[in-house]
Amino acid sequence: MTAQDRTSTAIQTHQCGPTSLAYMIRSASEAEISIASQLKLALRLARAVLQFHSIPWWRRGWSLADMAYFDIDTELATSLSTLHIDAELFPRPCSSNGGMGDMQSVLSDADADARLLCGIRNVTLHSLGVALLPIGRLYPVDEDDIIQVRKAAERASPLGPRYDELMRKCLYCDFGFGHDLGRPRLRAAVYQGVVRELEALVGVFEGASGL
Repeated sequence: MTAQDRTSTAIQTHQCGPTSLAYMIRSASEAEISIASQLKLALRLARAVLQFHSIPWWRRGWSLADMAYFDIDTELATSLSTLHIDAELFPRPCSSNGGMGDMQSVLSDADADARLLCGIRNVTLHSLGVALLPIGRLYPVDEDDIIQVRKAAERASPLGPRYDELMRKCLYCDFGFGHDLGRPRLRAAVYQGVVRELEALVGVFEGASGL
């Protein structure tokens, strides 16, 4: 039986509802979450952003509350394999007569406001950085409080400076290739600087735990 089949069987045999990642972080002080599990969760989110960011119904200003998983096993890694996008990520219609053009206009205006008022260069990557912040520290952060987020980002996390640096790169869209995630060079930089870096960190900590 493959890992996917085991996960599907576990979901069918365990009567459980979805649990948001935001709730997991709030209750993290009462649970034992390994560093490897933290890094795997961060990696899963980073991959999801690169894979789905261009889909029209992906909400740019997403948060951990928009992601959920099924608590199907005592091993957190097994439960996190069921990670999925919450339905709230699907946008509500702008108006009864509005179409996709109206939605794109609203999104563009929101992005412009974020840049002008908050200094957020890319809302999607900023949301990823904000999500990586509590994952690395295992305590909640008010994602709507930009000052609190930036202050917290300057403090060292238990996951080390490499993790903190890639988190801040997402937060400030600091990859050296502008702020348009639709451009291949920026996507490649995010892949190399975030996804591949997280893959390397997972390998380091999994190797260390196996010693």
